[in-house]
Amino acid sequence: MNINFPIDTAKYIFKERRFLKEAQKVVTNRDIKIKFIGGYTQNSTRNWLEIFLRNHKINCKIDESDWGPFFQFIADTSILESKPDMIVIFILPQDFYSLKRGNSPITDLNLFLKQLENFVSACKEKNIFVSISLLDSDFINFPSSDNPSFNLLRVKINGFLSMLINENKNIKLFSLSNICAGFDHDPISNYRDWYAFGQPYSLSASFFLANHLINLIRGRLGMQSKALIVDLDNTLWGGVIGDDGLEGIQLGDETAEGRIFKDIQSYIFNLKKRGVFLAIASKNEIEIAKEGFLSKSSILKLSDFTKYEINWGIKSDSIKRISKYLNIGLDSLVFLDDNPTEREEVRIACPDVLVLSVTNDPITFLQALRFVDPFCVDSLLTSEDLLRNEGFLSKANEEELIENSDSYEKFLAKLDVRVEINELNDVSFERTLQLNNKTNQFNFTTLRLTADDLNKNMHDKNKINLTYSASDQFSDYGQIGIVFLERKSQFLVINNWIMSCRVFKKTIEHFVLQEIIKVAIEHNLNRLQIKYNPNKKNKILIEFLEENNFKKIKNEKIESCNEQVWEILDLSEQEIKTFVKENS
Repeated sequence: MNINFPIDTAKYIFKERRFLKEAQKVVTNRDIKIKFIGGYTQNSTRNWLEIFLRNHKINCKIDESDWGPFFQFIADTSILESKPDMIVIFILPQDFYSLKRGNSPITDLNLFLKQLENFVSACKEKNIFVSISLLDSDFINFPSSDNPSFNLLRVKINGFLSMLINENKNIKLFSLSNICAGFDHDPISNYRDWYAFGQPYSLSASFFLANHLINLIRGRLGMQSKALIVDLDNTLWGGVIGDDGLEGIQLGDETAEGRIFKDIQSYIFNLKKRGVFLAIASKNEIEIAKEGFLSKSSILKLSDFTKYEINWGIKSDSIKRISKYLNIGLDSLVFLDDNPTEREEVRIACPDVLVLSVTNDPITFLQALRFVDPFCVDSLLTSEDLLRNEGFLSKANEEELIENSDSYEKFLAKLDVRVEINELNDVSFERTLQLNNKTNQFNFTTLRLTADDLNKNMHDKNKINLTYSASDQFSDYGQIGIVFLERKSQFLVINNWIMSCRVFKKTIEHFVLQEIIKVAIEHNLNRLQIKYNPNKKNKILIEFLEENNFKKIKNEKIESCNEQVWEILDLSEQEIKTFVKENS
């Protein structure tokens, strides 16, 4: 389902049933369970959430609590026994309208908040992700005869929620007024929907809320994009730098249009700070194009872009070169360009690239980046995310070192790559989940895990889960891999092995294989097997298996018809060459 900007919510709402019917035909490749608590009637939110999820090939089971306020359901944690992957708790003004006559809602508030704290703690123990609504503005504004008014109630609840989020990484808060801000839409709520249908949110607000929730889920599942590619003229600034000159472009607080482009640049700059790669694909003269970044109002600098393709060639070709340079797939790229012809050319030539459907109105650029949210900006950041751009800044240093080395092997020796291996623990849990669900190339099975799946793996006594971090003389990459091992009666099985594409061709994978063999020998296991689900993205792994003496087993009983099993029969004769040292 393609969303065009500016969004005409009435058009989508009118076709809700049709979109739902079409979405239910989509073949999905993963499952997720969601539980709504409170919220009264959320039929439209549930429908749109299912539509958005299935359009991302996610099959969902959405359960709703009975009709009523949230606090009626959180005292009993047995509702967690079904182990939902995500719980959405709706805290609404209506929850507090029918408490005790003549008393302030705050009379019973401390009890409710304590129950909420206990409930969130129980979710944390079970690795259940929780999204909670902030208490927004009042719905009726009842006349108040005492000081503890609704505003005080709201401040106290939202302050308590802010404290909870600081103590629990499994919580995200949302404000529906913030989610809907900047878009043309009906009022967030109205009396008719509430009194006639028990719906606290309008249909358009439900549409925006469901979209926000799917972006949270995508971030939790590691489905965010990795790089934003932008045009320059009329995309990062108003006007054409080659015609209007540096003083003629619209950028900064002096004009209305300039303020929009300033905020677009601010948004993009903050994406970079979150570890998103930035790149340029622009038809222009390179020296003239660079002048735009010299503007005193330009927040972005040319140095913020990991790669730029500024030429008069076809933009899809530029995008393919950027993809190759960053060593990430086309399906990890997002393209923003004001020109509809350029967007359509990229859509046709690179169908895997996400091309934002904007107009030449720059306001739609901000709307598209926020609504589509390809980079899942509310997802939890890891230290590795923050190091990602730094790693590419060292690439120029690496290339210089290669030029000054007689061979690639001597380059690797000088690079001084070091690896540290540890068992999976609570500290590395989030990064491991992210790596498993985002990595496609060096990923032997590409099987995605939920937090509950990973937690079970971590506490299984027959399984050994090894994480590994890497650094060299130019960069600290943080955790870049995970190996899921399982002890069988006579052999060690690699259930999956994942490594970030940022560290390819540094023989790190050979060093890790060496360590895996050591684990097998320590447990008196003389054979090593690995599961492999070949696809177009991870086919590079066949070469790795063959060069390290793995042999494909024929006629093996396996779980999936696409799954292969490869094996090393005699570990004692295995010789592996690597230039990596263990980090001491």
